[in-house]
Amino acid sequence: MTLILKTNHAEEIVENLANQFHGKPRIAALLSVFAGQVQDLEQALYDLLIYRQLEFAEGAQVDGFGSIVGEAREGRTDIDYKAAIRARINLNLCRGTAEDIINLIRGIVGDVRVKVTDYYPAGFIADIVDPIDPLLVDPIRAASFVQSGKPAGVQAIATFSVPGAFKFDSGPGFDLGKYGGAI
Repeated sequence: MTLILKTNHAEEIVENLANQFHGKPRIAALLSVFAGQVQDLEQALYDLLIYRQLEFAEGAQVDGFGSIVGEAREGRTDIDYKAAIRARINLNLCRGTAEDIINLIRGIVGDVRVKVTDYYPAGFIADIVDPIDPLLVDPIRAASFVQSGKPAGVQAIATFSVPGAFKFDSGPGFDLGKYGGAI
């Protein structure tokens, strides 16, 4: 259900008057005053509902959400802090199933492909298939969230690739030696 703010209470009240009251300016003026108060009340209630949602919250309201779910601001901007709060909510709701772990990782890293594989006897490997940018996402924090989301006694291994983290040097000397022509 979508919430729609109605901004025309005064016009609507005057239009819906009974026929015997149409064209009576004093009645229309009196009802318009009441409609203005109703309009102010609706605007206040609408703001209360909308701005109490994490997506629309700003500043101290975001801090309030963070304190509710147990996530400290740590100097982050509102946008980064909201992402961390969403990740903390996913962690708080995580039951340790594969779907929960995938949702937890996607809440931290973004919309990436994740492959979860069972690891005998009690464990799993969560492989983030798409490379992640370490400037946007802290991989160590993502791995610690996965560790926190797993059930007790279960081993969790989180793997990911960071573009440019490892590559062969293609400079001089790489083409020399026993395996120089192997590429």
